[in-house]
Amino acid sequence: MGLHGDTGMGRHPQPVGPAPHSRWFEWRLRERGRRRHGAVRDRKRRRRVDAHPRGFCGLVGHKPSFGRIPLPASSAVAQLGVVGALATTVADAALLLDIASGPDHRDRRSLPPPPGRYADAITDLDVRGLRVGWSLDLGFAIVDPEVAAITHSAMETLVSAGAMRRVDVVASFADSLDIYSKLGAVDTWVNLPDGLWPERGEELDPLIVAEYEKGDQLTVRKFARTFTRRSALEAQRAAMFDDVDVLVTPTAAIPAFPAEGPMPHEIAGQKVHPAMAVPFAMLGNIWGGPAISVPAGITEAGLPVGLHIIGDQHRDDVVLRLARVLEEAQPWPRLSPRAR
Repeated sequence: MGLHGDTGMGRHPQPVGPAPHSRWFEWRLRERGRRRHGAVRDRKRRRRVDAHPRGFCGLVGHKPSFGRIPLPASSAVAQLGVVGALATTVADAALLLDIASGPDHRDRRSLPPPPGRYADAITDLDVRGLRVGWSLDLGFAIVDPEVAAITHSAMETLVSAGAMRRVDVVASFADSLDIYSKLGAVDTWVNLPDGLWPERGEELDPLIVAEYEKGDQLTVRKFARTFTRRSALEAQRAAMFDDVDVLVTPTAAIPAFPAEGPMPHEIAGQKVHPAMAVPFAMLGNIWGGPAISVPAGITEAGLPVGLHIIGDQHRDDVVLRLARVLEEAQPWPRLSPRAR
């Protein structure tokens, strides 16, 4: 079990980042306060590619509500990132949240103590009758057909095992990628040491270079407009949760791709932006509510696929409980079949 803050793509379970001896890597360690950070280097350049590892690695990945786990050293102006757990079981993820959650006077965004223990909620919380909203694409994503079939089956298993009610969600959140990239562009500049950009930009993946280049052109007026668009997206989310208690989607639009990259430019025969491989995690980060990914199944090629459960504001207990329901109804292996 381990902590993860910003999302990272990787082989199970290591994320990809700047090479260990890069000044970019040292800065990210200081900013995140991490004790360990997995990294690899490809043959051509040092890479850092953001994408959720949860569904790609066959792990439980819990993204708590924003502020549930305090992060005093955070420089997140856009409030997109949190600290959460990558674990092999839901119980481990709940235990970590019990230990790490609670207010901290050094972090004004930290939430009050939760009303009970999450380790108890995963077995005791009554979820019968909950309205489970299902959307394969949220009106804008293109999803690999095999991922679609695996996640749809897992969703039906979850609804049946929990004696809940399925609600098909009809909504479109097509602006999420552009909003996320503009919000995240600001955070990349906070506490950035002198001499890294643009002087050492060649050490970064081209996608990250593009983020910094866009940040060079982002004015205060443009940033304010992005916040206005974010508010509209959050209002749309709130309206959706008037009709559902949780939202379920695939964790990612595709099975895992090679850890060295690049992220795919095509899904199901259609050209896409590389970030569209992981469209649902970005949307969850914009909303700030709790979400969890649990193993949904395995592709014909032996790659894991994740099911993404998104809760209403501050309902970490609900997403953890539903994850446990699926874990009991459809147990997943603790080890990769290749590791046995």
